[in-house]
Amino acid sequence: MGVGPRQYFGGGQFRESGTDIAIVPGLARGWVVKATAANVHATLPDATKHEPGLTLSILNEGANPIGLADHEGTVLLPPSGLGSIGAGFAAHVVLVGNATPGGDWRPRIGQIGAAVASVPWRNFWVVGGTGAPRAAVYFDGTSWISATGPAQDHVDACFLPLGTPFGGRALLVGDGDAGTAMHAYADELDESGTWRVATDAPYAVGRAQGAGVDGVGYLFGGDGLFDVAAYTRPAWVAKNGLGAAISRGGAARFGDRILLVPGDVAGAPFGSTVPRVYWPAADSYYDAPAPAARRQFFCWAAEGRVYAAGGYVPGGSPAQLDGVQAFDGVAETWATKTVMSTGARYSGAAAGGLGGGFIAGGKDGTDTARTEAARYSDDGWAALGPVLPGAMSECAGALL
Repeated sequence: MGVGPRQYFGGGQFRESGTDIAIVPGLARGWVVKATAANVHATLPDATKHEPGLTLSILNEGANPIGLADHEGTVLLPPSGLGSIGAGFAAHVVLVGNATPGGDWRPRIGQIGAAVASVPWRNFWVVGGTGAPRAAVYFDGTSWISATGPAQDHVDACFLPLGTPFGGRALLVGDGDAGTAMHAYADELDESGTWRVATDAPYAVGRAQGAGVDGVGYLFGGDGLFDVAAYTRPAWVAKNGLGAAISRGGAARFGDRILLVPGDVAGAPFGSTVPRVYWPAADSYYDAPAPAARRQFFCWAAEGRVYAAGGYVPGGSPAQLDGVQAFDGVAETWATKTVMSTGARYSGAAAGGLGGGFIAGGKDGTDTARTEAARYSDDGWAALGPVLPGAMSECAGALL
């Protein structure tokens, strides 16, 4: 199950050769390779010239297996036999460390069909929150598996994407102790499934909003907070504050900007919140139109639009919402979309990518954690199934 390189990468590079092939990230993140002889390697770039989180995919379109070597000639995957990139397979490679030209690369091989130039799905991670397990992953677009969670507890935290627009790394920030106290915890996850404890956020935070632009993660507000901070490994930098504390909302990137949709604004009546657009290049904001009022909803971005779905209205009947709206950043308008198929929920995980959105977990109208998950694509819903390996709520999601 996959999508084409052009849709996935916005275009890719093709190379046909009987000798080793140099992978140049500046040309493309996706490479379709056809080896016309045996013992050909795809050689990775000088790691010192790139930031950790760089993500590359090498797809084998030919009949000969392909190996993988770093910039110093160390073989990471053999050019033949077990572990090679065989016909119809792809190596998905993440740069974890860049202290030496060879670097620390984490490859993962996936089958993509018989010599077909398509790429495997990114993995949808659902992490933290209440209930068990602490982490689950929808692996290669096929099924849910339990996964290793972070070293620290996270309840009502948020993920900040740190890699390329198509994946790489994400930072899970905030809260803990089953929601009874806020913390500044931060744990970084890469798409190989490796966790590392990161520098704590500058302040204890919960029910915050977060997004990433060009490898920088931005953390906005939280319960009682109007602070904004940006993370680039390993440090945080304070940014222009919000002016009012926002929480229980969502944030997602569109283009070079981030749409903030508050669920609550301190001191303001519910339903009177005004979304804001943050422009990292200028460290400034401007107001945006508002969607239907809701708290603790699913929020994701895909194909240049930001989506808000589900959530709840305090004291409303029904308490849970199933409506979906999409924000067009060019027209600056909201449009109503197909309602959620898996029921109205809140406090769940969401992530955008692969042309759509992914949601999982949350709570139903009786405050019971859910096991359902779904994918939104072409204004329709399909179950990611059958269900999570355990009920999860107050969790966060990332597509890596």
